[in-house]
Amino acid sequence: MARTVLLLAGIVAVGLFAAGDVVSGLLYGGYSWRDQAISELSAFGSPVRPLMVTVIVVHALLVTAFGVGISLSADRRSLRWLGVLMVGAGLVGFPNPCSP
Repeated sequence: MARTVLLLAGIVAVGLFAAGDVVSGLLYGGYSWRDQAISELSAFGSPVRPLMVTVIVVHALLVTAFGVGISLSADRRSLRWLGVLMVGAGLVGFPNPCSP
């Protein structure tokens, strides 16, 4: 059961990030998905920065959980390594607390 929840975290992570992008873009007056980068939603001074930083932190936690789920479920060494790399990707995805 725990493995299933950890693996489902990967699906939730994708949906959460997509929903966060759409909602933040809609709330950011004048934002254009065509003309602006997604990083502008989480940039300092952005009116939707708190929302996007929250989405990014939760996404990173979910990706980390997904990596753990892959590692625990893998029956091949290569898939266990994939899980370890996903955990690493999740940890790297956390916002830098030292930024101004």
